[in-house]
Formats: sequence, C-alpha cells, structure tokens
Amino acid sequence: MSLTVKSARSRGGGRRGGILVLGLAPLAVLLALWQVFGTIAPSPFFPPPSAWIGALTPLLAGNALLLGILSTLGTYAESLAIAFVLGTAIGIAIGRSRLADRAFGPLLDYLRYLPAVAVVPVIVLFAGYTQEMKVYVVVFGAIWPILLQARMAAASIDPILNDVRRSLRLSRRAAFVKITLPSVMPSALLGLRLASPLTLILVLVVEISTQVSGLGRMLGVAQQNYATAQVFGLIVVIGVIALVVDAVIAAIERWTLRYRPAAD
Repeated sequence: MSLTVKSARSRGGGRRGGILVLGLAPLAVLLALWQVFGTIAPSPFFPPPSAWIGALTPLLAGNALLLGILSTLGTYAESLAIAFVLGTAIGIAIGRSRLADRAFGPLLDYLRYLPAVAVVPVIVLFAGYTQEMKVYVVVFGAIWPILLQARMAAASIDPILNDVRRSLRLSRRAAFVKITLPSVMPSALLGLRLASPLTLILVLVVEISTQVSGLGRMLGVAQQNYATAQVFGLIVVIGVIALVVDAVIAAIERWTLRYRPAAD
C-alpha cells in the first residue's frame, strides 16, 4: 500500500473521529442540562442521568445486564451472519438469471414489505419462545437489504466479463470466485451496513414482544414496573452498543475492500 493511500486513509479516520466527537457534543450538553434541571425539579418520568446509573446497579451486581447484553449480541451476530450469507447467495442466483428474476421477483417484492414482527406468531407455532425463534424472525427481516443489493449488483455485471471468462477458459467455479464474487461483494457489504442497525432493532423488538431473554426483555420488564430510571439507563446501554456495532461493521467493510483505491 502506498504512503499516499495510507495518509489519505489516516486523514479519513481523523475526520471520522472529529465528526463523531462533534456529533456527540449536543448530546453531552443535553444530558448536562437534563442533570441540572432534573435535580432542581425532580420528575418520576424524567429522572436525571445520575439516577440511571444507580438504577442499573442491581442488574450489574447479579450479572443480569451482562447476560442480557450477551444474549442480544449473540442473536444479532448470528442473525446478521446468516442473513449476509443467504442474502448474498440468493441475490447472486436471482440476479444472474433472467428467468429466476422474473419468476421470483414478485414474491420477493411481496415478502420484503411484510413486517418481520408480523411473522412472529407463525414462527412461534413451530419454534416456540426460544433463541431459534428470535433468529428466524430477525433473519427474515434483515436479509432484504443484502439480498436486493446483491441481486442488483449481480444483474449489472458487465457482459464483457463473460467474454473474458470464455477467453481465459475459466470454469464456472473459477469465474464465480474471480469475477462474480468480487463484482457483487461491495454491494453486498453495503447491504450488510444497511442491515446492521435494522438487525439490532429487530432483535430488541422481538425480545420486547415475546419476552425472550435479552436487553429487549429487560427493557420491557422495566417499563412494566414503571422503573423509569432503569429504562433510560438501558436505552443508553443499547445506544452505546449500537455505536460500537456500527464501528465494527464499518471496520470490517474497510478491511474487506482494502484493495480498492481510496477516494480523493
């Protein structure tokens, strides 16, 4: 890698860090004002941020919070990985075949507009209130950004590359590895980036609605018990997890596409 590319990416990383700090500044100011006014005029519905930490202490003492985080993150990672593999494979298969695209296009258009939560009762019938049920529902909702991006990329591969394949006498497997997959992967990774926050949201919604273990269930229980400070504390925890997850996905995307030249 050239020094120019390294310096460009270093400047890009610095800009991203500065933008992140600048973006979090209003939130820090809001929390500071909330703390001041929440202490002066206490409200059971809007407790000050200092009360959120105290409300989370019982959950920290019994490792309940850690177990909830691990359960939610485990479902998130498993569901997103399955959605990425299935979405990319199905997208390539449909995008590379006009017949398959015409046959399955209307069905895909119907299913992708169907809310994932709407299939919860159906999946519960055969999977029960289990970890597997969460994964099935979340994969159903998270697969579409990846599948549609892969399908579009596979369908728009330059026909000249087919001539290259024939000229080099590449086998189908070699052509898939050397031509199709590199052509589709940037779009599939974009779909992964789009699907990542959706996946986390779906995990939390399913946990809240089905009361299966995880941060969503803890959030639902706190709301039912009118533990407002604990609700806000859990929301902060979820927000931090979302920021970390987004940074990890962005790093994976940059590492996977490291061979591409950096934009000016």
